[in-house]
Amino acid sequence: GTGLGLSTTYGIVKKCNGSIWVYSEPGHGTVFKIYLPVTETNVTQPTKETTTAAVASQARTILLVEDDKNLRKIFSMILARKGYELLIAESGKDALTFCHSQAGKIDLMLTDVMMPDCNGFELASQAEKLQPGLRVLFMSGYTDQGLQNSGMTGDKPMDFIQKPFDVNALVAKIESVLNR
Repeated sequence: GTGLGLSTTYGIVKKCNGSIWVYSEPGHGTVFKIYLPVTETNVTQPTKETTTAAVASQARTILLVEDDKNLRKIFSMILARKGYELLIAESGKDALTFCHSQAGKIDLMLTDVMMPDCNGFELASQAEKLQPGLRVLFMSGYTDQGLQNSGMTGDKPMDFIQKPFDVNALVAKIESVLNR
């Protein structure tokens, strides 16, 4: 869809201290080789302390805006299990329809940055006019620094979480934004 697969893969590999080698030849295709470091330490079972799941502090309404059907399904399942009320939009247009019809009832908009019909920053600007005080959490396979360097974010500070993320990190970030 938006071409973020390689960006996301690169982020995962770099977090694991690995590297990616690319070889491409016209008419013959492209080969990607991923190298990850070997470890000789034993894998230990997580302790109970590290597996404690983050939970929503109270029922809040989140407008989830994600153009990728599979990610939308996963994120909505995760957030519903954590106790959030959800409005689910697959495009900026759908999100603005929710903002118009749910005046004052949306606590946070969790939106992808790169979507086919608009970018998340344009969407947030329009949504905030319909939902004064709306909190927005942006998500992307790109880094926050990369987005800021692109000029898309403008001068306004943003709340951001980089894909891929785990469930606890997402809930913790959402709660952090909501409780400010």
